Amino acid sequence: MKAFEKLKYSQIKALLEVVDDIKEKNIEIIKKRHNSISENFIGAMEFLLGIKVLTKKNGKISIKKAFQATLNERLTDNVIKRLLLNELLSQKRRISQDILSYLDKFEIFDNTFEYKPNTYSRVKESGVRNLLIELDLIEYNSNTGAYRIKEMYFDSFESYLSNKVLSPQELTLVLKRKEDLGKAAELEVLRYEKERLTKYPELIANIEYTAQKDVLAGYDILSWETEYVNDKLVPRYIEVKAISRNDSGFYWTRNEIKKAQKLNDRYHLYLLPTIGNNQFDIDALEIISDPITKVFNNSNYWNQQVEMYLFSKKHK
Repeated sequence: MKAFEKLKYSQIKALLEVVDDIKEKNIEIIKKRHNSISENFIGAMEFLLGIKVLTKKNGKISIKKAFQATLNERLTDNVIKRLLLNELLSQKRRISQDILSYLDKFEIFDNTFEYKPNTYSRVKESGVRNLLIELDLIEYNSNTGAYRIKEMYFDSFESYLSNKVLSPQELTLVLKRKEDLGKAAELEVLRYEKERLTKYPELIANIEYTAQKDVLAGYDILSWETEYVNDKLVPRYIEVKAISRNDSGFYWTRNEIKKAQKLNDRYHLYLLPTIGNNQFDIDALEIISDPITKVFNNSNYWNQQVEMYLFSKKHK
């Protein structure tokens, strides 16, 4: 774990800021600028190259386009840390093997994931541990002497869990947290809808939390449009998806898709970004009407991945 012994978050952030700021991406110019405000240029550069946040070609380095686009010109600590964690945990990069090995030691305890190292391991793993603490992924519990995954970054840790074999207890915890997150997102959207319809109390009174009554309805919330058609109320069928800020990925069941196909532009996907601890960025809520056209049949903008197949015997 020597690669992480001297690596600090401040060094990584400084390099990202320099590369983002300088138009001329010449590596020597970037190195000189970085060394004037920070240290360990080589360590920070190799780390970011290793997880493919930076690319190097013909003596120049730049931030990869997908990462740059997600930054959206907001080089705040929270944004940078979440994006770095996503790159570290979602793919098994060579540079991150020490981190993956370290996180393998976290086990379920008291409804979270903890790791309590012995003295030898505590010293040996200090570089990786300190970097992950700086990135806000883990925290120290002084009462137990253990390190645990922070609640606010559990979604990032879930990306790592998808690359390993889960015990039944770990799977139960992950599924429970997903269920809790989904319910919290639905309640957040219910509040949003009531706010959207503030001037229409008669519509607010008729909003229905369908998911609590019928889990097979194919949508979570029945709300309403503010315009009438032929003097009749127009329903808005809402399916809520709590999504990661990093890739906006979500699961869409066959039943939900069939309902969306039937309802066309009356069906809406509400994609609500999570910010940890069952909290959401409601200002970044994305509302998609007619998602069959705009998502399911839109391969230019959305990736579609089949997670499982259903098999049944043919009757002769």
